[in-house]
Amino acid sequence: MFTFPWTREVSVRGHLLQSWRARTMTQTQAVPHGDEDEDGPHFEPVVPLPDKIEVKTGEEDEEEFFCNRAKLFRFDGESKEWKERGIGNVKILRHKTSGKIRLLMRREQVLKICANHYISPDMKLTPNAGSDKSFVWHALDYADESPKPEQLAIRFKTPEEAALFKCNGCGCV
Repeated sequence: MFTFPWTREVSVRGHLLQSWRARTMTQTQAVPHGDEDEDGPHFEPVVPLPDKIEVKTGEEDEEEFFCNRAKLFRFDGESKEWKERGIGNVKILRHKTSGKIRLLMRREQVLKICANHYISPDMKLTPNAGSDKSFVWHALDYADESPKPEQLAIRFKTPEEAALFKCNGCGCV
């Protein structure tokens, strides 16, 4: 005869199998089946997370005049060459109460600020190397938290986008 270790107990004491069935039937009847959240395991977090906070970008009180994707460069005086600062959306924003206009550009994906300066009437936006898709200008840039005079260049994908930037950038002041 083929037997397992537990079958000896069942065959010797047949009432164990019956009592086990009776116990499981009463346990399943006692638990309501309508609550599906308790089906899986539940783990308590080791470290509780803080409540969600609202992130302020500083753009809440500003109106957007222009937004387009571009590549920004800065001129490095020591090496005498253009260095890429980032690719992302460049925005021209006007503050609702003070009326000041600024240029803001954040890098794609990481959203780190790569250009942040006010647009003033004395700024001159000139075409870069005869290209109709890029411009050069000088500004006191706040991208690194402290003001620093920079020579910046921006390049757009199409001449139409560049013309729209020039129209909005110079027409705002």
